Amino acid sequence: MMRKFKWWAAGSKGEGRYLTNMLAKGAVLTSVGGCWYHFETIKEPQQYRLIREFARQPLEEAFKESLAESGTAVILQHRLPGPGKPYYLIYSYPLLATTDTAPPSTKAAGYTDISGDPAVELAYRTQQQDKRRFIQAGLSFVIACFWGLAMVPDLPERLVNALLLLPLVLLPFIWFLPLLTGLTKRRRIRQLQRQADSYPQAWLPTLTVTFSHQPKEPAIQELAYVGEWRLVTRQEKNGTGTYIYRLRSLMNEDDIKAAAREILGLPDDDIRIVSSWGLYGIGIRM
Repeated sequence: MMRKFKWWAAGSKGEGRYLTNMLAKGAVLTSVGGCWYHFETIKEPQQYRLIREFARQPLEEAFKESLAESGTAVILQHRLPGPGKPYYLIYSYPLLATTDTAPPSTKAAGYTDISGDPAVELAYRTQQQDKRRFIQAGLSFVIACFWGLAMVPDLPERLVNALLLLPLVLLPFIWFLPLLTGLTKRRRIRQLQRQADSYPQAWLPTLTVTFSHQPKEPAIQELAYVGEWRLVTRQEKNGTGTYIYRLRSLMNEDDIKAAAREILGLPDDDIRIVSSWGLYGIGIRM
């Protein structure tokens, strides 16, 4: 067990690069408390990758079990700070997908470990931006009150000078410093806005579909009419494979199972469907 003190904004690119580099050293994140990151070591870290996803609700136990079955090393849920509607950041370490030959490099152009619907992250970051603006407006009102008090007649000269100078000292921290440090945040919000506008079928419910005990990869193209399928990962054991898919569809679970039985010839015991409603902790960019 290791504990590291790091000043990272939750969900930031810097945090992602740091955690990915720690994974390369064999350390996976197990808990986050303030600025303290807790890690534990795993064997063969090159077989895993880091995925982070913003979510509107906590993880369901059934979905955790589905991820664990796929070979996910650690699934960590962290409630993000801030007022208003709660948001969560999900950290997971799934096995590399079958289409990957190596973990993604943190130095690669366009590197990101953020998965899932960008509208969720956009809503959280917009909420945080509104909170910062509210605080700035409140502090600006306090500064105006200070200067207004300085105009009151018959005040001691020393008090008048303090009322005039103190806001000038605070002004850079209230406006100019946030203006500089917020450039990256505003750039990320604009990027998310573009992604959310082009995100295909973002409004559809998300399902995690598991096909177990398969001698070969299911002919998922035969179920294209059901919805949008994406292979997450697979795990081979005792000559058979477990295939995890992410599905966006308006069909209910019973109809999806019926289609898999009829077209793929799978028994009910080998089909597992979990409603994740927008949460996709081990997604793959396609």
